[in-house]
Amino acid sequence: MNGDTLMYKLPRQTSVERRGVFKPVQSLLGLKGFIVSSFLKDEIYRFNESNLEPAIFHGKSEPVLIVKEKYLLSANDFLVGLRKRKISKAIFSRIKEVKCSISPIDAYADLCKLYPDAFVYLISSPMFGTWIGASPETLLLVENGEGSTVSLAGTKKRDDHSPWGDKEKEEQQIVTTYLTEKLNKLDFLNSVKVKEREELIAGPVKHLATEFTFNVPLGKELEIADILHPTPAVSGWPQQEAMNLISDHEDHERRLYSGIVGLIEKDSTNLFVNLRCGELREKSAILHVGGGFTVDSIPEEEWEETELKSETLTNVLQNT
Repeated sequence: MNGDTLMYKLPRQTSVERRGVFKPVQSLLGLKGFIVSSFLKDEIYRFNESNLEPAIFHGKSEPVLIVKEKYLLSANDFLVGLRKRKISKAIFSRIKEVKCSISPIDAYADLCKLYPDAFVYLISSPMFGTWIGASPETLLLVENGEGSTVSLAGTKKRDDHSPWGDKEKEEQQIVTTYLTEKLNKLDFLNSVKVKEREELIAGPVKHLATEFTFNVPLGKELEIADILHPTPAVSGWPQQEAMNLISDHEDHERRLYSGIVGLIEKDSTNLFVNLRCGELREKSAILHVGGGFTVDSIPEEEWEETELKSETLTNVLQNT
């Protein structure tokens, strides 16, 4: 009997490989070990270690793909809906299929080399297929009671040194305001501090980032993560209205894209938002990419942003 595949690398650390199988669970609370969830947290899996030999399981479902012309029409409808419903920000995502000329193991190894500051992983199970990613976005880090999270939003090319535009600043500020309000409402958190906004480079792109730090009582780690996710960085604001807009306009299932992925151990928690990710098939990869829409968004520019974000994986998967 074969087991599932789990390989991961925390930022600035060495790669880890585990043997065992993923099992579905009902809630994040109380979990230990490696976990991954869907965007809506209606699917949550925990990795149970064993001595089973790891295997790769390719998904067989047909993806809902969208060409540029249809994306621009759908994005315009999405933008009209955002303005009509007076939504400040909402994330519109799409699926892109690319040919894959490299094995999953080799792709994972290359991602580890190329993105030392990212959380890189490769997971495979008959329940969800094979997924790979190199996420730049922290959801929650805790080490010996000291916690942190990051407000990450706004995107432009890595080599673009022009000033950040009002649209990107507003997009990121929405996430910062959300995290500030959520963290300050948690009466068990102490000493919530907000650092100055800075740039964070993530492969071919860079983002605006604001780090929060705080003290975390033992056992409260997953409660915080559950409350924070999904942040406006992957959903929008107001949250429920944005989620409804996404549901009305995205024709595909996000599945594990923009869910939670990472590790909970006795003395540390390393949880990330599952971005720059995709599902590997036998000869292709199904990439999930999205962009943050505000009232000032231009669909053509949002398309280009998703193309930029896809390069994190396409440069590796196509061995370019």
